Amino acid sequence: MLLVDDSEAVIGFEKAALGGLYTYSVAANGREALDRVVERTPDLILLDLSMPVLDGEEVLARLKSDRELSRVPVIVVSSERERSNQCLSLGASAVHPKPVVAGDLRALVARTLEAAVESDRRELLPAIVLRVGDRELAVRLESVSRVLPETATKPLARGRAWLRELLDLHGKAVPVLDMARRLRTEYRQPLLDRLLVVVDGPARSLALRVDTADDPDELAPRELDDPSERARFGPLAPAVVAVARRDGRSLAVIEPARLLSRKLLVSFREAGL
Repeated sequence: MLLVDDSEAVIGFEKAALGGLYTYSVAANGREALDRVVERTPDLILLDLSMPVLDGEEVLARLKSDRELSRVPVIVVSSERERSNQCLSLGASAVHPKPVVAGDLRALVARTLEAAVESDRRELLPAIVLRVGDRELAVRLESVSRVLPETATKPLARGRAWLRELLDLHGKAVPVLDMARRLRTEYRQPLLDRLLVVVDGPARSLALRVDTADDPDELAPRELDDPSERARFGPLAPAVVAVARRDGRSLAVIEPARLLSRKLLVSFREAGL
């Protein structure tokens, strides 16, 4: 956690109260606090209000305006009751008055962390992470019906370069989406070591050819507020529905059917596929 206060005495007391239970870093003013948060995002922040350089309200406002940092719970620790209570409407998770009482602070920190974990858990998305060449992406677990080893496919009479095969799945013809061609990259696995991930969409099923597929995982995605953000995902852009963080990297969560044009979907229906 991050302890932010310009009083060495208060910081010392917070360290004594919490140091045996949590790891922490400290900041003596608001500017220093924001620098620390950028260096390493904390799980919780204890924030004073009256500080030099940048006060607590401004720190809180900047945190809450950032998509990634807005999820970090903030406990305002201050003797100024009215200002503290106003911070609750600005997004602070809780308020603790000064002078600090060690037992009360420990209990409040534990409750706040527990609430943050529970909130994150409710928003987790079960997904499977796929790798194709130098690309990594995710699909919702509920849309995946099976993961198969590479197998023989049938040629499709017509179609784009990345959609010219059919997988016979128990008598059902499923189009195979060659993800390396679609994403303009190269597979890293030899052909026989690749996988076909069958996903069921609202209109039809698709088999995605990929290098690898991880075991199911739970991701914490955020919706794309600005559609123009999709552009940074290149060929994946039309299919991106959310973005998750994984190992410090942005991971696109996609709806595979969106990689197909409307014209292609119509041609599939006309062909009875």
